[in-house]
This record gives sequence, C-alpha cells and structure tokens, in this order.
Amino acid sequence: MSSYVNSLKLYILSENTVLRQRDLLGEHGFSVLIDAESEAGRKVILFDTGQTGSVLVNNANVLKAPLKETEVICLSHGHFDHSGGLISALKQIRRSVRIYLHPHAILPKYKKVRRKLVDISLPHDVREIERYRGILQFNTGPVELAPGILLTGEVPRENPYEEPENFFMKQGSNLVRDFIKDDQAIVINTREGLVVVTGCGHSGIVNIINYARRLAKVDEVCAIIGGLHLAGAKKPRLEFTINAFKDANPKLLAPCHCTGYEEAFIIKSNLPKQTVQAAAGAVFTLP
Repeated sequence: MSSYVNSLKLYILSENTVLRQRDLLGEHGFSVLIDAESEAGRKVILFDTGQTGSVLVNNANVLKAPLKETEVICLSHGHFDHSGGLISALKQIRRSVRIYLHPHAILPKYKKVRRKLVDISLPHDVREIERYRGILQFNTGPVELAPGILLTGEVPRENPYEEPENFFMKQGSNLVRDFIKDDQAIVINTREGLVVVTGCGHSGIVNIINYARRLAKVDEVCAIIGGLHLAGAKKPRLEFTINAFKDANPKLLAPCHCTGYEEAFIIKSNLPKQTVQAAAGAVFTLP
C-alpha cells in the first residue's frame, strides 16, 4: 500500500471482559469501531458487531464513539458473536451502509460440542438486513475500504499449526466441514507499520500477519489487535505463534475474545512490554 493513515483511534465496543469504568457492559463477542484519518479524509469503519446490540450501543454511548457516523461495516466471519448486533448497528446509523462479508458468512454454521451440533450462525437473514438499509457486498478477495485500509478477504492457510477444528456448515442440504474460509481481517497502513485487526483469527494469526504483509507490501507491524482463537491451543502452536510475534515485534499486541485467558497470559509473559488487554471500553490511539 502506498497510502498511509495518519491517525487512528480504535474503540473496543464488545468483548468478553470489561475495563474498570462505570456503565460499560461485556459479553462473549467482539466489535471494534475504527476511526481513521488520512490525507484523503476521514473513514469510520465498524468491524464486527458483537453478540447483542445492547452491548454495542451501550458501550458506544459510554465511550462517545462515533458509531452513528459509520460509513462501512465489515464482518470478520459469519458467527453469532461477531454479527448479532448488526441490526442494532444499522438502527443507530439510520442510512444506507455497505456491509462487506464473505458469501459463506450467511450459510448455516455449527460447532460440535460434546458430540452435539450447536448453531452458531449469523442470526439475521438477508431480508432483515436489507430492510434496515444494509447493502450486502460479498467479497472473497481483498477490498480497499479507503486509502491505506484493506479488508483481506480469504486468508491463505500456509502452515500445519493453524487449522480450525469441529466447525461445520450447510451447503444446500449437505452438512460439510467448515474451514471458515469467510474469516478475514482489516489491515491499516501507518507510517510506523501495519495495524492488523482480527475478529477471531480462525485463519490463524500467523497466516493473517504474513498475508497482511504481502498484501500491503510492508514488513513492519505496528499493532495486532483482536481475537486470536488460541483458547485450548497445544504447546507447539503456542510456541509457533509467540515466535512469530517476536519476529513481527509489534509496538502493541492486544489479544482478546477467543484468545483464551491462559494463552493470553503466556503471550504476556513472553512479550510483556507490548501486550495489553483489549477489553470492552479500551480505546487505542495509533500510531
């Protein structure tokens, strides 16, 4: 990317934990509002919408985040805890807004828990989204959201450590293994390096970082923020991930949501200066 974002503010609106601030709410979910300024102007992007609209809207109000000024919504993938607040967000925005998502994001999705299939699908149908003036824009490849800001589209899976487990989806009448090809991240180019924002990181955070570098043609990483899907990860994967973080050497590493508490602690113990909690209510100003 030849363009840069000069200033950037990220508001964590939905997350499993909450900062010590009055009136904030938490939930199992993730949402971040991105407020970016570049020479081309300002862009406000909502990346994921959490599990419930009530948490999203409440925390946006408490933080005085510019949710109503959102110009584009991006869904990292089609699971309920990242898309459940979509209609509430549209009701706040109150005008037509593009929603970028992978075609697989609207398929029925399931996770196997104790040998039973649990529905974890996006809880809104297409007609309902369109009724509230959401304009669905399906993407499989990269999308330039604004100068210096990319949505990755599908992320190539290039290592043996990062493979989703126990996920399924329906294609027609068939239940098939879901490798969560709909997983995508946002990449923002700043003068201090890339800011990589993930929803759950089902593609694998190392795969995402490597792909972000190739897409942007930038090696430096300024920040990694979001869910890393490392809860319950085995030791070889954790070691592989931590080594990749050390190689990337971001100034800010803010794991949250599905990263796992023990796993986040291990990351913190290996990269103590960079690692911070990205709880609901956190606001990051970069670079």
